[in-house]
Amino acid sequence: MKVLNCLHRSHPGGAHWRIILVSQRLEKYYGIETMIAFPQDDCDLYSGHLEKIGFPYVRIRMQVLRRKVSSLVRFFASFPRGVRAFSRVLEEQSISIVTVNGITNLQPVVSALMSNRKVLWYFNDMATPKVFVTLVSPLFQHPNVQLAVATDAISEHYGLRARSPILYLPAPVPSPEGYDDEPVSREALGLPSDAVIVGFIGNLVPIKGVDDLIRAVIPIMRQRADVHAVVVGPTVPTQSDYARRLQAEVATTPFADRIHFVGFRRNIPSWQRLFDVFVLASHSDACPNVVLEAMQAGTPLVVTRVGDTPRMRGQLPFPMVEPGDIEGLCRGIEEMLGLSPGARGELSQRLQRRVQALYSLEKVTDEHARIYRELSSRRRRSFRRTV
Repeated sequence: MKVLNCLHRSHPGGAHWRIILVSQRLEKYYGIETMIAFPQDDCDLYSGHLEKIGFPYVRIRMQVLRRKVSSLVRFFASFPRGVRAFSRVLEEQSISIVTVNGITNLQPVVSALMSNRKVLWYFNDMATPKVFVTLVSPLFQHPNVQLAVATDAISEHYGLRARSPILYLPAPVPSPEGYDDEPVSREALGLPSDAVIVGFIGNLVPIKGVDDLIRAVIPIMRQRADVHAVVVGPTVPTQSDYARRLQAEVATTPFADRIHFVGFRRNIPSWQRLFDVFVLASHSDACPNVVLEAMQAGTPLVVTRVGDTPRMRGQLPFPMVEPGDIEGLCRGIEEMLGLSPGARGELSQRLQRRVQALYSLEKVTDEHARIYRELSSRRRRSFRRTV
């Protein structure tokens, strides 16, 4: 069995790393091969990493769908070309199942159905307008399509209905041993050995709420001279104006020397272990890997109530606030920084036990393998006869 796993963004995020981790175990333990497909553009961060580890991939010239009218026009004008490109890959690589990440990632869906292949369509965000989901919903009824969601909140948000029961497929927590990057340290950042670090990890885009994090931590910096904020994450080419504006605003504050933008980093577990508190400030998210990585590292955290974070948290005693609640983030950070050593140690152990019990890479890989085998056993149906 060979799977083509399709992404609609070249700039790496949680889904990109999840695919690599799961695919490596699928091949090792189940003999299921994977090739990754993603857009051809100017961002080479992901392709560079894939080449480094020897993972097969293909880049396809396809227009990414955005909300601007000009983007919509280009998307639909280039749609047939994208479908043909995917069709060639499916034939040349003898692909049997196509996994599609993202609701708007339509070219590989149509290509797979036209060539009578099975589709695992994985929905992992809630940022797509509901009207678009309604327009493409007839595809959900095709017998060759299996929908899966990173969190049940996605199904509820869009009112999803499909021919087959919609599957819950959470993101896995990666194994720290799978990273070969050098560890990070306060000294390497030029910070005092006793610096207290409030950390953020995510692309520098508005939806991730990095500006909320900075506004929340500044009042704490006024009270404590040992607190620093470290922002790990790259500038996304389409949001470069936002990133520049954000850093310019930081430069005007009295605490510019204590807010550190370190850019793209691959060794996330090392950064999570460095942080005294990790903050997820997202306005919208589905199943954020960074929360699982913080839990795995045993790092106290503060999160916004988005996507699957309520399920991730369960009954654990760390703060959860509504998106955009800057005062709530501030209070939550202060609460976690104020933990006694004993309370911090107990919370760390509980975080690690929960993430291993519910989100281990082994469990999620086993579920992928089960779904692929079940899909492979289904009788194929023609796209033209049913849609």
